[in-house]
Amino acid sequence: MARNAFHAPVHSACFIMDKAFCRMQHDDAARKDLFQVMEAFSKVKDADGQMVGPAFKTMKSEFVAWQEAISAKKYDLHDEKQHDQPEGAFTQRNMNRSQQSWVKTFMQDVMDEKGQALFDNLAWFAKKLCSVMTSASACEHMWSIEGWIHNKRRNRLAQPNVEKAVRAHGNLVLRKAILLSRQQKVAWDSQTRISEPDRHTNEQGVDDSDDDDIDSDASTTRQDQH
Repeated sequence: MARNAFHAPVHSACFIMDKAFCRMQHDDAARKDLFQVMEAFSKVKDADGQMVGPAFKTMKSEFVAWQEAISAKKYDLHDEKQHDQPEGAFTQRNMNRSQQSWVKTFMQDVMDEKGQALFDNLAWFAKKLCSVMTSASACEHMWSIEGWIHNKRRNRLAQPNVEKAVRAHGNLVLRKAILLSRQQKVAWDSQTRISEPDRHTNEQGVDDSDDDDIDSDASTTRQDQH
């Protein structure tokens, strides 16, 4: 697949690692994009500054070996369906599986004769890559929240404090949605929206009019379970 079909390196990476397209021939530019994204993932750190991903060279070498295994039709990486062998990774039945499930079976769980995992680091990258949001709607929503937090009355707020306030608001909304999901309910838009400005203070906030009911229902549910 040619690189010019995509707008960004991550698009090329997602295409190459997708179960439906990983067997295709990709040009050097697309592979270069993949390795660029792979290197960026290898540099991700947690809150304590510790690396959370495998080394770039390890993932790259496993990718090359995985592509060679696909070409050689090793480790069930084929589209054949035989009675005395496990069904191939690229049969219609397995292709209908979710990307995460497919990656776990035909990448993460692949072992050599000694029982050593062959592509577990590459599987980590593939799972993380497939979990990347493909829509900017969540970012747009958070920018809107930041806009009414950092308004004319709060225009001297430092950026770190603004980001903390945005996170706090987002956590309140998530808390409400989680409590509702535990009761197998779906939150209505009116329950997670930003409330209208108060006519006296011109302040906005989370519409928490139903929080007391949700908390009491959640408490009752826990008591019933005990």
